[in-house]
Amino acid sequence: MIYINKYYPDFYYTVPMKTVAVLIFFCSLAVNFPVFAEDEFDMEKEKRYLKTLEKIMKKIDKEYLTEAGRALFLEKCAFCHGKDGKGRDGFAANLTRRISKKSAKYTIQNGGHNFKKSFPGSMPPMVPDPVLADVIADYVAQGFPPVHPGKKIFVKAQCARCHGTEGVGIRFRAPNIRYFDLSTIAAILRNGKKGIIGRMPAYAHFSNSQITSLAYFIISLSTSGKRAYIRNNLRQ
Repeated sequence: MIYINKYYPDFYYTVPMKTVAVLIFFCSLAVNFPVFAEDEFDMEKEKRYLKTLEKIMKKIDKEYLTEAGRALFLEKCAFCHGKDGKGRDGFAANLTRRISKKSAKYTIQNGGHNFKKSFPGSMPPMVPDPVLADVIADYVAQGFPPVHPGKKIFVKAQCARCHGTEGVGIRFRAPNIRYFDLSTIAAILRNGKKGIIGRMPAYAHFSNSQITSLAYFIISLSTSGKRAYIRNNLRQ
């Protein structure tokens, strides 16, 4: 069972004594790698920051990360996204899948300028034709199936130049749009996000440990996304 101090929500404590070591580890990382609040993009700083998050993700017990993330999600995210993460019937994004067709089409046609602290370039409007945009959006929302009319259009429309042919993103260029991963969730939390549903505020005050545990929990909401993330990043 995991608890959160109501006055200091970043302080997690559990019954097992191993958590003391975990907290010491987190504190040492926080001292050396604070959460960035600057608007400018610093490539070297960003590389160090992501390495810190990845170190937490790989080294800390996954059961602990899941439970810590769940507790933080229920406190900070569930009001909009629901306890199950499904978005409360469209009130907020459904986090059990990477992106909806409606949201993907909106971004394809309107561009995106959300993650400047993590991806310094902005995405311009890509496909003005609503029919072609609809096909690409369906392809992306379905998780890049091997057989789909949108597969060739995705490449032809230059989407793959930034997001990669598999949609897993290119670091510092564009986020993963196939499944949630650590860098994408960190970017959303640190920058906030504006889309067809509305605007999500930034949570730049979250610590490295909070971002990592919350990211792991969100990744776990989608079984297929979790399998893909572990296969491609954690190698477990």
